[in-house]
Amino acid sequence: MNKYLFYLLFAFCTITANAQSSPEGKKYVLLTDYACAKMEGGGCSINTYKVFEFIKDKVFIYTLVKASCTSKEREENYNKDEPVKSTRYWTIKNNKIFVEKYDEYGKMELNEDKIIAKKGKTVTEFLEQH
Repeated sequence: MNKYLFYLLFAFCTITANAQSSPEGKKYVLLTDYACAKMEGGGCSINTYKVFEFIKDKVFIYTLVKASCTSKEREENYNKDEPVKSTRYWTIKNNKIFVEKYDEYGKMELNEDKIIAKKGKTVTEFLEQH
């Protein structure tokens, strides 16, 4: 193998191995609650999610409620409201995500396609939404 090609491949592998993942441009979700409501003429299953939406140096944090109902009109009533989003600044170092003035889930770490948060003995996994 050509000596220069070897050094080029070595440098590329070293840079790739040391590259840090980033949540920028991605959305991570956690199912926080599920309810099933039986109603006259049908019913609804209601899922509540905590969402982290990373954009550049800011993250939008919000709760999203999604309902699936047998009556589409009933479903539209649940799904019509826009979530209230709080905005925080974030940074990442060694795959650890730091969100300004936010500690609801404790320390957060980026791990492939999820964020693993640890607070005390509680471990929470936010999955990347594709």
